[in-house]
Amino acid sequence: MTQFKKEAAPWFGLHASHQQAMRRVGITVVLLTLAILLVSALPPLPETRGIAGYLPLHTLLETIAIVIAILIFAVGWHAYRRKLPGNLLLIACAFFGVGMLDFTHTISYAGMPDFVTPGSPEKAIGFWLAARSLAAITLLAVAILPWKPLAYTLFRYVLLAGVVAGVGCLHWLMLFHAYLLPQTFVDGQGLTRFKIYYEYALIALNLATVFILWMRMRKPQPYDAAGLFGAVCVMALSEYLFTLYAEVSDIYNLMGHLYKVVSYLFLYRAIFVLAIERPYIQLQAAQNQLQATIKAIPDLLFEIDMEGRYHAYHSPGSDSQPAYAAAYIGKTMREVLPADVAQIGMSALQEAYKTGFTKGEYQLESPKGKRWFEFSGSRKSVEPGQAPRFVVLSRDITERKQMGLELAESHALLKAVVDAAPARIFWKNNELRYMGCNPAFAADAGALSPDEVVGKDDYQLAWKEQAEIYRADDRQVMDTGIPKLFYDEPTTSSDGKITWLRTSKVPLRN
Repeated sequence: MTQFKKEAAPWFGLHASHQQAMRRVGITVVLLTLAILLVSALPPLPETRGIAGYLPLHTLLETIAIVIAILIFAVGWHAYRRKLPGNLLLIACAFFGVGMLDFTHTISYAGMPDFVTPGSPEKAIGFWLAARSLAAITLLAVAILPWKPLAYTLFRYVLLAGVVAGVGCLHWLMLFHAYLLPQTFVDGQGLTRFKIYYEYALIALNLATVFILWMRMRKPQPYDAAGLFGAVCVMALSEYLFTLYAEVSDIYNLMGHLYKVVSYLFLYRAIFVLAIERPYIQLQAAQNQLQATIKAIPDLLFEIDMEGRYHAYHSPGSDSQPAYAAAYIGKTMREVLPADVAQIGMSALQEAYKTGFTKGEYQLESPKGKRWFEFSGSRKSVEPGQAPRFVVLSRDITERKQMGLELAESHALLKAVVDAAPARIFWKNNELRYMGCNPAFAADAGALSPDEVVGKDDYQLAWKEQAEIYRADDRQVMDTGIPKLFYDEPTTSSDGKITWLRTSKVPLRN
């Protein structure tokens, strides 16, 4: 009975590689959304009035967000390698700027010590919007741009310098020319239309990013798209909360700061997975594959240093019988091998140290008698300052060696029979040139030995008058693959005498 494997249906059009992560992200986003709806449905609680304006609490939340932003930068910047996508650096550098803007926002809050100019809601909101804008634009760009490595490593420094310069310009504008900016907050009235509409614009940017990431996740992606999706969703919720508060210190303001921290955590997790966790997972998978490959190798495998000391050992039975490995590891070749074999091994290590590769053969006594082994070794890459090491493969070739000797004996016997035969024997290649013959044939051809016949064709030998006849017969046999047996043909000897020969020609194949 034929069975068919039923594949899981796509979850809202998402590729299977993203579905599990998106379930976790979706549950978190739904719970955070329900929390906003719950708070909105409850009557105002007098106990929460002014809670967001409590400086230690605000400073704590902002400090956590700043630390996470700097961690995003540190992980993305220092983990960067040429194989990692440039978008990782874009996020890292941008959130270095976001962290600086969040810091200035924190110390611009009313009640904090003066930073160039006195702290005020207007000043704090200005730096807040700048940080949120930089984050929203960066994540939108990251969702749109292809995830490819940078063409030039130097560009990472240009990118960081550009972000620092841009943040510096924003500080110059907000600290010394704040009068040029629209008003965002009015005491006793709350947020201005500009502030609310600007937050809605940021929400729109975030939703556009969410849509693009969702469409991207219809296919496998080389990054944690679900993590970025969660970060942007929570950012949008945070921005929405900052359109609701009527006072700088009310509950929606506090929830907005909490949601911002959560969104940063989502983003940090996505960057951490891409830059650090995923390479370790890939490394572990590669190590598992290597171990499986080593276990499947039917040969002996050693890791040896320059002194000939064994550091690793593998044989087909070593996994089930650790005593095999214990007999080698920690000891030198001179301690476990005969002196002549150990000398061959040490010379091979010297060759591998100079050229990077070595190979050879050696013979050992065993309970089954003398055995021949073929070995090959290469120099192993090691950390700077570590002594050189070599990986050596050794294979029992006794049967192959014996077959080679028997084949050589067979060839020698066959050659003796062919040379002693009174009949003329020869063989040709596809170009109808002679590859060999016996002495009787060479004598008829006017040659002193069979070697003088090799490489020549019929036009160059004694019977050149019959060359066309011979070549036509040869070509017929080669083209059809059918032997031509026991037919008569004339031949001219070196003294000009014509002799009739009974000939058979057969095709030779490997």
